[in-house]
Formats: sequence, structure tokens, C-alpha cells
Amino acid sequence: MDIQEVYSNLCYKDTRNPLYYHDPDEEPEKPRDNCYCDNCFYGRDEMAVYILRLIDILDMLEEV
Repeated sequence: MDIQEVYSNLCYKDTRNPLYYHDPDEEPEKPRDNCYCDNCFYGRDEMAVYILRLIDILDMLEEV
């Protein structure tokens, strides 16, 4: 699984998701806040956030 696939499993309201769209006339909604998009509903968002945190931790460990 590559990083782009992880991003595509984030909440649809998350700006890192390639499918993210925000209507400029409306205020952006908070990701994961009472959201029932497919990724949130099926738990893919939670797993994607967890994977991204692990990647950040591994990157920090490589720097040491």
C-alpha cells in the first residue's frame, strides 16, 4: 500500500484526501466530526490516521 492509497482512505472532509472538495462559498467542515462518509463509516479513516502517525514516528526515528 502506497502513501496515496492511505490518503484516499482518510475522511472525505480531510484536506489530505485526494477526493477532498470544498465549496468556496461555505465554511469548511471539520473532518471526523459526526461524519458518516464511507471512509469514516467503515473505519478506514481511523486506520489511515493510525498508519500516518506510525509513518511520522518511523520518520522521526530515522532522523536520530
